[in-house]
Order: sequence, then C-alpha cells, then structure tokens
Amino acid sequence: MLLNIKTSLRLSVMVIFALLITGFALAGPGPARTGNPQKAAKPNIVIIMADQWNAQSLGYAGNKDVKTPNLDQLAQRSVVFKTAVSVMPVCSPARASLLTGQYPLTHGVFYNDRPLRNEALTIAEIYKTAGYATGYIGKWHVNGQENYEKQFSARNRAVPQERRQGFDYWKAREVTHDYNSSFYFDENNVKHDWRGYDVFPQTDSAISFIDKNKGNPFLLVLSWGPPHDPYQTAPEEYRKLYQPDRLTLRPNVPDSLKAKARKDLAGYYAHCTALDKSAGDLLAALKRAGVEENTIVVFTSDHGDMLYSHGKVRKQKPWDESVLVPLLVHYPAGLGLKKRELSMPFSNIDILPTLLGMSGMKIPASVEGQNFADVLEGKKTPKGDEAALIQLPVPFHENNFLNGGKEYRAIRTQQYTYVRDLNGPWLMYDNFKDPYQLKNLIDLPQYASTQAKLERTLKSKLIEAKDKFLTADEYMQQWKYRYDGKDSTRIAEGKSKAKRPNIIFLLTDDHRWDALGMMGNKIIQTPNLDALANRGILFKKAYVTTAICMVSRASLLSGQYMSRHQINDFNTDFKKEALTQTYPALLKHAGYKLGFIGKWGIGVQNQPDSLYDYWAAAKEGQPKYELVNKSGKIIHHTDSVGKDITQFLGQFAGKEPFCLAVSFKAPHELDGNPPTYPVQERFKDLYKNVNIPDPVTADPKYWNCHPDFFKTEANIGRDRWKPLLSTPELRAETTRDYYRLITGVDEVVGNLVAQLKQLKIDENTIIIFMGDNGFSLGEHGLEGKWFGFEESIRVPLIISGGALPANLQHTQSNSIALNIDVAPTILSLAGVSVPGSMQGQNLIKSIRSKPAARKDFFYEHTFMGSPRLPKVEGVVTGDFKYIKYIEHGYEELYNTLKDPHETVNLAGNGAYAVKLAELRKRYEELRVAVR
Repeated sequence: MLLNIKTSLRLSVMVIFALLITGFALAGPGPARTGNPQKAAKPNIVIIMADQWNAQSLGYAGNKDVKTPNLDQLAQRSVVFKTAVSVMPVCSPARASLLTGQYPLTHGVFYNDRPLRNEALTIAEIYKTAGYATGYIGKWHVNGQENYEKQFSARNRAVPQERRQGFDYWKAREVTHDYNSSFYFDENNVKHDWRGYDVFPQTDSAISFIDKNKGNPFLLVLSWGPPHDPYQTAPEEYRKLYQPDRLTLRPNVPDSLKAKARKDLAGYYAHCTALDKSAGDLLAALKRAGVEENTIVVFTSDHGDMLYSHGKVRKQKPWDESVLVPLLVHYPAGLGLKKRELSMPFSNIDILPTLLGMSGMKIPASVEGQNFADVLEGKKTPKGDEAALIQLPVPFHENNFLNGGKEYRAIRTQQYTYVRDLNGPWLMYDNFKDPYQLKNLIDLPQYASTQAKLERTLKSKLIEAKDKFLTADEYMQQWKYRYDGKDSTRIAEGKSKAKRPNIIFLLTDDHRWDALGMMGNKIIQTPNLDALANRGILFKKAYVTTAICMVSRASLLSGQYMSRHQINDFNTDFKKEALTQTYPALLKHAGYKLGFIGKWGIGVQNQPDSLYDYWAAAKEGQPKYELVNKSGKIIHHTDSVGKDITQFLGQFAGKEPFCLAVSFKAPHELDGNPPTYPVQERFKDLYKNVNIPDPVTADPKYWNCHPDFFKTEANIGRDRWKPLLSTPELRAETTRDYYRLITGVDEVVGNLVAQLKQLKIDENTIIIFMGDNGFSLGEHGLEGKWFGFEESIRVPLIISGGALPANLQHTQSNSIALNIDVAPTILSLAGVSVPGSMQGQNLIKSIRSKPAARKDFFYEHTFMGSPRLPKVEGVVTGDFKYIKYIEHGYEELYNTLKDPHETVNLAGNGAYAVKLAELRKRYEELRVAVR
C-alpha cells in the first residue's frame, strides 16, 4: 500500500496532540512558542494560494502594469510582507512546507511528485483536532507517485481519503495546468468537471464551503493553478487587457528575450487579473457571511516565476523573481484594518506556526518554522537580523543538471541574498542598492566582512535545519527516490571536469566582414579560417555595437553595450566589481584555467593579469608589430602570439578545462605619421600582382555628399585617408598589406588547429573567431572605423571546433549576431550561468530560433566628438539602417538590402517618411533600453 502507511502511529500522534490542545496534558505550559491567549471565538482560517505568482507582479507591490485592484485594496487593510520567501521555490516542496511548517529535507518532499508521508503532522490535522471544519479546493500536488511508477503517473488520479492529510471537504486534483478543461475528485473519489476557467468555479466552491460552515470555526485552503504557465490561457476578456509592447520589463531581462518576455508576461498578467477577480469574490463572500472580522485570510503563492529575468524561466532559481512570493495577512479582529508593512524575511515554513500563534494554539514540536504572531500584532519589533533559509537539495525536471541546474543553499535577509553551491560561495547581492540583482558581490574585497557574516548566518541556518548540504545523489539514495527522466545526468560530473569544453577565443583588430574567403572574397587567402567556418557556424551578419577597439573589447568581455559598461576612452579600466561579472572571471569561478595572449586594449593602469593563469599581453594599449624576444631577436607580433599559444597549450592542454583568449594586433595599422602596415617578410610579395578593385564609394562624389560638419579635413577618418588611400594605387597597396596581415593570422590559426589535434583535445575544444570592429579602406572617402557604415561595424564571426554539436556544424546564419553575444555564448558553452547584467544572447541557442531572436540593434560611438570624430548613434535592422549624428541632429537612412554600399541617403525622401518615423521611434526605445 502507498508509503507503508502507519495509521496507528499517526492516530497516536493526533491523540497526544489533542490532549495538548485541550489542556489535558500533564506537562506544564510548554515552550515560549505559544501565541496569544486564545480568544473567545476561534478565528477561521482561509489560505488563498496561487501557483507561481511572483512578488513583483501585483499592483500593491509597485507594478504599474498588472491590474489587481481587489488584492491592492486588501493590502491597504492587511499586514504586507515585502520579503516573503519560498523555502524551496518549486511546487510540491513549497506546498508540503506550508502544510507541515517543516523544511523539505525534514518532510522529504524535495522533488516534485514525491509523497508527503502520512506520518507528517499537518495544518488540517492540527486544526481539525481543535474542532475546525477543514476544506481543500484545487491543486494538491503532494500525494505523489510510487517509486516504480512512470513520471507524472499520479497526476490525474484520485487522492485516497487517508492521503488527504486531514482535509474533509475535498474538491481537488493532484495536478493540472489545463485550466479550461479541468476536472476534480470529491470526497467520495467521484470525478467532476470544473466548467470553464477552473479558478472561477473553484472559488464558487470555496464560497459554498464558507456559507455552510460560517456557524463553526473552519480552515479552508483554496489552491489555484494559475498564473503557472501555460501563460496564454486566461479568459479572453482578461487577455485583451494586456498589449505586450506596452509592458515594462525588469531591467535584468536580456535584450534578446524581451519580445518573448513581453508576450508571456501579457498572458501571465491576464491570469493574475482573473485570479484577482476571484479573490474579490471570495472576500466579498466572507463579508456577506458575517465572518470577515474573525477570519484570518492569508494570500500567498508557493513560489515565484523568473519570467526571463537573468535569462531564466520559471522556478528553482535563487534570484528574487523565483524565491520571493506575495504574502498578505488580513485579520480585522486581531490585527485591525490599518496597513502595516514588514520587511523582515518570512518563510512559508513560518505560516503554520504563526497561524497557530494567532489562534492561541500550541505549536507541536514537529514544526520547524517560527511563530511571528507577536510581530504581526505589533507586540514585538523585528530584530533586523532575521534570515530565511532557501534549499535546493536536488535540481530537477526543467532545472535539471543538463539544463544548468545545481544544488545550492541560500539565505535571504532583509538586505542581502547569499548563495552557496557545492563548490563554494556563488552569488551575493545587496538588494537595497541592487534590487534587480545585477552585480554579484562574491569575493569583492570591499564586501569581505559582509560575505563572512552572511556565511556564518547560512551555516547557522543549516545547523538549525539539520541540513548537511550533501549532493543530490545522496539525498535521493537516503529517501530511496528514483530520478525522473534524465534528471540524474550531469554535464560536467558525468564526464569529469576535463570534459567540459575548452574554449579558445580568437580576436583580430580592425578586421572587416568581407576580408575572409568564406565571405565571398576571392582575393584574400584565408584557407584555415575558411576551414573553421566550413566545419562550424559562419555568421554572415555579425556586427559590433561600437566600432573602436577599447569599447568593443569591453563589450566582448562584459556582454554589455558601452552605455552600460561605461568604458568609452583609452584610459578607463574595468572597475573591480564590474570585472567579476565578465566571462573570464565567471569561468575562473567555475573552475576554468584562463589564458590571455596579445593586445589587451582596455585602460592603461590596471591590466587584470592576476585573474589569469597565463598572461602574455603587451603593457602598452597599442603594441608594436616588431617585438624583441627573449633572445634579442626581432619577431613580428603575430608570430609572437603563435609562439605564446604553443606555450600555453603545452602547459594546460588536457589538465583542466581552459579558456584561452588570443588577441591579435593584426590587421590594425601601426599608428604613426603616416600610419604603416608592417608585414612579415615571408608575406611581402603575396598579392603583389593581384588586381585590387576600387571600392564603389571611393569615388570623390561620395565624400562630397557628406554634411559640412563631417566633410572636414579635421575628421580623423579623412586625415588618415590621405597618406594611405587617397589614390587608386595607394588604396590597392594598402589593401594588399591589410590582406597580408590577415593571411599571417590565418597561418597561426592553422598551426593552432594542428596542435589541438596533435594534443588530442580538438574534439573537446570550441574555437570562436571574431573581429573587434571593421575598417574602411577608402569607402566613403574614409580610412578607419568609428562611423556607422557597414565597412566599419560589420565583422567576421565563426564558431567552430570538435565540441560543437554535430547538428550545428556546416551551418551559415543570416541572423544578426553582435559582439555583446560572445560573453553569454562562452558562458553557456561552459555550462556557467549567464548574469542578468549581460545584454547579449547565447548564439548557439539563438541560431535555432524561428523567427530570429533579434530583429535590430542599437549602434553607438560617442568617443571624442566633432570635428575629429562626430558622435553617432543609430539603429541597424536586417534591411535598413538609421544613423543620427547626435551633436548636429543630422540623420541618414539607408536601405541596405537594395543599396548595400550605402550610396543614397533616404532620410529626406518622402517615400520613406513612414520608415524614418518608425526607426526614429525604435531609436529612442533602444537608446533607453541599452543603459
């Protein structure tokens, strides 16, 4: 029989507890956990519990988009908890904790669809023994399945009477998320349909229960299924209330997910508003029945919903969107009708003991939560050092190991979130200063004392909960649970750490998109890069968000636009706090060995060499091409980089997963007056007799069509054009030198690929190749980058290597890819969580998106200013480009699909007035969004 039910033991416990409640026990008054003296009239208890309703999605919580007028009014006359925490933010564990007042590792339901033991003493059994009528309506989800049964096999069958944990009135079902075709079982296990959207008839059933029991004390739990996904299934009248494009997203939602987030959020809010209507109906029924005054109403949820914050969905995560839930307590007779807000953390294991305290009833020893009745009643003031423990002993289902889930323990205090995984400290946020949890403070020197204090608090809470923080496997074995599906499969542990992919990121300097054989250039010789592209993913529309070295490199490391990372000159370094959120620092924390070779190019004072295990970077921001090696011989920078690669691989290959960043100076010119292109001796005759076609827009008329503020000899692009590109002959020879330097890089790439194969690590290595920005070789009468033209902002991008999934090899993508995507892509490839502060997207995931995940992007270059470098911003789409010179208000509009060389400015063409207005609006939206 299910669970080997020990009925006699359970009855004995209930009898003993009945004696305690009624005062016939021989012991004294008991511990100090007893609540207020019992009032003349026992208070009724009504718990309204939603599923997956996060704390942020209510009007009273400050959300101006969602419509929850009834709950907002209730909040005005209730105690409002601002930091209510789900002890384990996922369905079954959270529900079992509310019923028992116990931690998941005590009651044993730390995995969905596992049974709450009959031996557990629950809220219904306690109140029933005290003479209360008990009722449960809606989603149950703690009956579970036998170990030998298939996953979810118990979700559609009746819950036997002995498994209802003390509830007598019964209109429930284990689980469903089909809210418009829903059924339930009654007290006699007879199946019935809920008509229409099940929330409404469930609430009607709750009202019926209240009306039938208003003459006696009662405990009622109304458990709704929404707003748990699917999101688009609320009644149409509620869905019509929300237009996705008008919704405000939290700042920690990545740009690449905003469209999907708005769509899902509209459906989510529709559910919330429908539930709010039902809450209003229930509250009105309490008033009509004349029992509102003496009824404790608790409104809450089992857990929250990430809704794409930090790029995550749904629950089990340690961020506030997942762990914080709404919590209102309304009790006119005991708490009055004045709104009071409490910021102290309050766990759902505290609900049962606090209700017992407010009811004047003794709290059984099995309950592990705290009684905060005196705090609610204003008799005590929170100390300020309270902390709620959050447990995830086993990540499962959509958050399993394969999907990036992992075991963790956390505490949420009034101010801080602190999280450990099995490897050590993982996350720490100051929620006062950083309410969207964008800045991970772990291991920052200025927060060392705070981290140490939080670590002590976490250890204390673990001792209190008798939580040894073991591995998932150990807990599954202890409780004799079987993993569902692929939940036991690990990415790293199953293969050993050495099998996490090695990642090599190759970056060239000033490398334009079409200077690559695979991009259709029939002149340049890049056989090794072409082979990489052929074996991997070639992104044919890759761009940078700012076309200048230091800004683009900061974007590559941080996954952020310049407007967010704020590195916009050659002198600014990453701040220590910001550096911890770059992909190298996050990989280091995850156990990767780090190497950096070549040009760093960000700041001049504080290169982060201590972060890396191997550092071979030039101290100056712009290194020379001709270097002197240890033997005193001259060596070209590209060749020096190649030797450093060999040295790094010899030291680290096969020992640990590593991430090596290689930053070539080539094909960047050597700054000087005039600038030059120093080429290795062996390549000087390459392309010597090859005809180099003149660019279409090298014709002087395209320079002359620039506005006067741009068309000045002081413009850096024009100033550098003179000695290198001012005649067809100069343009041809400069282009040859530019190609020669790229072929030199290609040679190093070929040697690298051969070494990986020789070392037998090629099948476990990912190679990413990209340019930091493009380069104009005479187009539009210019030399250099900076401006918004295609030659300046478009770059080559390849993801290849043996560790790339086979179904992604030999792929070409026309989706827009950006430099800010590199960091989240690298982290995702390594199985490391992508912080919400990153604005890019995982390219491996986005390449599979239909339709494309990104339709446009914001371009910005605001370094220096007119007349040397006029500041420019704009919007780039798949077929149009809008450019605005922000110091002058001058606009350009190009149809890049029909006019790929950007020869005709359409901004003054009336036929394109609608498109211009559309892109102006989009420009203003993106300009705000990227900050």
